[in-house]
Amino acid sequence: MKKLIFLASLIALVSLSACNKQTEKTNTAAADSTKQEAKAIEPAKPDVINITKTKSIIGVNDDCDKHIKRKRITAEERKALKLDEITDKDFVKEFGKHSNKEISLGKTILKVSQGRIESVLVIIDDHATFEFWISYDAQGNYVDYLWAGTIMNYAGDRTGSTVEGDKIQRESPWADEEGSGCSYSQFQIMPDLKFKKLKEWVK
Repeated sequence: MKKLIFLASLIALVSLSACNKQTEKTNTAAADSTKQEAKAIEPAKPDVINITKTKSIIGVNDDCDKHIKRKRITAEERKALKLDEITDKDFVKEFGKHSNKEISLGKTILKVSQGRIESVLVIIDDHATFEFWISYDAQGNYVDYLWAGTIMNYAGDRTGSTVEGDKIQRESPWADEEGSGCSYSQFQIMPDLKFKKLKEWVK
């Protein structure tokens, strides 16, 4: 009788041990699955913004004649840039009044996993040309814009920009009766492709 009780106890102990091990395996598998799911939904890190030194299309020594013959955008290109879908009030003020006959595609300033930056020129007859850098997210939606260049033939205003790494430096030389100098502004391209103003100074 004692032997039967001992065997029954031993069998129960082995069964309990096996059950505990199975439970541990199940819990471990569940934990691993949870970790994998969390890793799968974790958003991808944005690319580091490190642009090789690039200048705006408009330079501080340009005049409007240099750009007057540039090809203007087509209706399809305007649609692709979503210029008419942007609701930013400042942007609308700059672009809303300009037809395709006054807008020209510039160049791609940046292309990364989180989006891109395109330059666009506004050419008003033979007396004024402006350059804007427009950023878009990975889905092609508008993010932000930066005024990057200006030529005002009659007023004599000139502005140009240079980007290197994630920093943009905009310069506007000036001259008047009292002398001459240059106004500078520095911006940073943030990971979400917004333009953050860092500082400005005059030399």
